Amino acid sequence: MTNVMGRGRTPRSARVRHPLLAGVLGLVALVAVPAAGASTAVAKTGTAPVNYEGEFLKGIAVTLPTDSKLRTLKPGDVLKVGAVRFDAAVRKHRVAVVTLTRLGARPAVIARRTVNTRSKSFSLQIPATRSGHYRLRWSVGRSFTQVTFDVTFVAPVAPGRCAEPLDVSAELGVDSSEPEAGETIGVTLANSGPGCLQTGYGFAWQVDRNGVWVDVPLNTVVPAIALFVQPGQSLTENFTVPKNTAPGMYRIVKHFTAAGHVVDIDDEITVVKA
Repeated sequence: MTNVMGRGRTPRSARVRHPLLAGVLGLVALVAVPAAGASTAVAKTGTAPVNYEGEFLKGIAVTLPTDSKLRTLKPGDVLKVGAVRFDAAVRKHRVAVVTLTRLGARPAVIARRTVNTRSKSFSLQIPATRSGHYRLRWSVGRSFTQVTFDVTFVAPVAPGRCAEPLDVSAELGVDSSEPEAGETIGVTLANSGPGCLQTGYGFAWQVDRNGVWVDVPLNTVVPAIALFVQPGQSLTENFTVPKNTAPGMYRIVKHFTAAGHVVDIDDEITVVKA
């Protein structure tokens, strides 16, 4: 369940309703991304795409999801967003930055992406099974346009007993996809399937080395306790990024057993420099 709180933009970013745009910048959230050729043609000519309705920020066309799209968002859902840099923005080396942030006493950046090519699209995921107040913002220099919204996790009704599932459905989500070394983040295993998941405490920690995931020893001790995650329920644990971790791409891996098989599920994060 999503409650759209409000939208905002700086005075110099004007909302436009252009009678022209569609095929190129179909970068509206939760909608398929358009063909690359169409985007390139628009960027070269500087003509607004057909049926475009969004924001122009210093020569860069960006889009935000509509209120109706936002109201359908659930924890774990993916937003597809993007931007097109027109000739003036390219000449002046302007870049667009999209940031998804969970707001609160200590705001956490869930994802941040930069557009420094002619056009680019991204997928941004709302943390699984996690309620929160979020802000999605596009910025170009000091100009920005944004929308804030609440997402509430509503667990499905679990069956009377925890049966061994024939099908397995689970999600792993993190509080922040860009933590610093030494930072503690929350990691949630959500059971969205019909039967129990059996797991334990702790995670595996891997680093991306030339496209290959390599285990990194954590040297931590966790209780050897069997945990059962019922259908519609979730298990949240804290994970502390090792203090000596170099910036780069990593992933957290969780092991669980379901339907007689051992399953690995992971979520990628980028460790950033402090």
